[in-house]
Amino acid sequence: MVTTTKSELLSFEKSIIGSQQYIQLEELLKQLIGPIASTILQPALQQALNLEQFIENLAAYLQFDQEKYFQQQVKNIFYKPFALSKSKLDNISIIDADFVNECTKELAYIVGPIANFIVQQELKSSSQISQLVTRSQFIKKLAVNIIEPAKAVQFEKIMLEK
Repeated sequence: MVTTTKSELLSFEKSIIGSQQYIQLEELLKQLIGPIASTILQPALQQALNLEQFIENLAAYLQFDQEKYFQQQVKNIFYKPFALSKSKLDNISIIDADFVNECTKELAYIVGPIANFIVQQELKSSSQISQLVTRSQFIKKLAVNIIEPAKAVQFEKIMLEK
């Protein structure tokens, strides 16, 4: 039996993903599957030979309806930071209080009074992982909470037009 020290594990983790990416991924998994995420993350990382395999290992723990959201967020964590140029950063729409209120109001029509809680959780989540979130990404994160696919698409369409 091979034992792995904490320093060896951290060294291995950094070879596939950075520490900031690890933290962001852990937060994402905690949102989706709860506190067990921390327990699942390290073994999945140890078993993976590359980033794609690592992501597949993690996706195996998710429900079918969570996988799409997970894949989308993984792209944000691993690929978007490299793709954004300064000109693209200048064109990102700001999520201000008025926009948050519009989202809450529109979401409330579909899911009811829990809309405020959902919006606040998404705002908190976005700020915790220190990630630049566009309006479009924020809307999609909210839409994931709508059970009926047709209504989720309708919500996205309405909010993207504002």
